[in-house]
Amino acid sequence: MGRKNVQGGNKTKGMARNRNSDNDHLITITSEEQEYAIVTSVSGNGRFRVSTPDKKIYIAILPGSMRGSKKRNFYVALHSIILINNRSSFQTLKHLAHVDIIHVYSQNHIDSIGLSSLFSNNHNFPTDFHFQNDNLSHIQHLSLPHIDSSLNIDII
Repeated sequence: MGRKNVQGGNKTKGMARNRNSDNDHLITITSEEQEYAIVTSVSGNGRFRVSTPDKKIYIAILPGSMRGSKKRNFYVALHSIILINNRSSFQTLKHLAHVDIIHVYSQNHIDSIGLSSLFSNNHNFPTDFHFQNDNLSHIQHLSLPHIDSSLNIDII
């Protein structure tokens, strides 16, 4: 006869230890090197193409402190509003220069600061989009059109 596991397994313990979310506090622009941006495309490997309100396009890099087990707190999706750091060098004057992601804003933060109005006139921003960084319920499965399985060899 064994004892009943009342404290949870390996993964449960790890999640319980990391209950404090770093994304709860609100971070705003504190220096001239920082600015708001919206994610226009996801490139993979922690890199994103972002657009600022003044139509500059950068490649934003997600730091290692926001990856891994903290990914659930700092999830960056398409059309997420983020705070970036321009690295304060002549390199950011180039097109598609690399910038660092400092903070990812949740829907509550976007509403409290009023960031959605900042990007509403951006040509890459859909007008009917509602930010849902907190949960992924907005992702829908796409249904592919029916493909005829018959193949005409004469055409090939």
